[in-house]
Amino acid sequence: MADVERTFETYDIDVLGVTETGTPRKYSETFRSSVVSGLAKRGLHCVWGMPDPFQQSLGVMLIYRKGVSMKELIVEGSRSGRVVAGELTTWDSTLSKEEKTVVMVVYGFTGMTTVRVPPEAVKTFNTMVGRVVSDLDERYDGRIICMGDFNSLAEVSSDGMGLINGVVSEESLVSIMLDQGLTDWFRVLHPSMKAVSFGGSQGSYSRIDYMLGGCGLDGVRMCYVPRAEGPLSDHALLLGDVGDLRSGLVDSDGGGY
Repeated sequence: MADVERTFETYDIDVLGVTETGTPRKYSETFRSSVVSGLAKRGLHCVWGMPDPFQQSLGVMLIYRKGVSMKELIVEGSRSGRVVAGELTTWDSTLSKEEKTVVMVVYGFTGMTTVRVPPEAVKTFNTMVGRVVSDLDERYDGRIICMGDFNSLAEVSSDGMGLINGVVSEESLVSIMLDQGLTDWFRVLHPSMKAVSFGGSQGSYSRIDYMLGGCGLDGVRMCYVPRAEGPLSDHALLLGDVGDLRSGLVDSDGGGY
């Protein structure tokens, strides 16, 4: 929890997506309540995609600052603990109106960086996520952000360096989501950079963490922080700034400030 707070303070972010959360102890509702109340004391709230029924993983989280208007969206796959979605409401000061944007956090199945043909269960999950993204992209006129650990590669030459037998699969999570018309913002902004977001224990390096966006958003700035101080993760922290989302926030009573 201290790492989450430090991340918000250090990088001045409004929304944080966290994948593959867990605990060494058996999960209980008391644990969930303590995490939620602990975040609240630090001025943070969360949408928690927890697997049902509970297994070992505690799922994915969408954590945001107090004052940010975020409403959980119940989408297909929410009970998997690998998908969470929220509707972010911001105030467009130029148009003097509210804008609604979908923010999704997804956690892909491990192993898709080296498997050309995914197992049937993984293929079903990836297809389901693609279907959800396609529907939300259309419903929100391209105002959609999908971020997380996709465990798959968009390109081998630039994203899979150091990864032995790395492949790009047409049926992997990142490929299916790009097929929905989303943009790999980092690759657009840095077309030739060989960025690393994950370093394996046996010396394999790759970029398997993405922030993909729809055509209804612009003004993006992005970077990876390979050695971000604080977060207990073997993945780099991925930061993104979508310009038109920072024009203002809508507080709980609907007024802009």
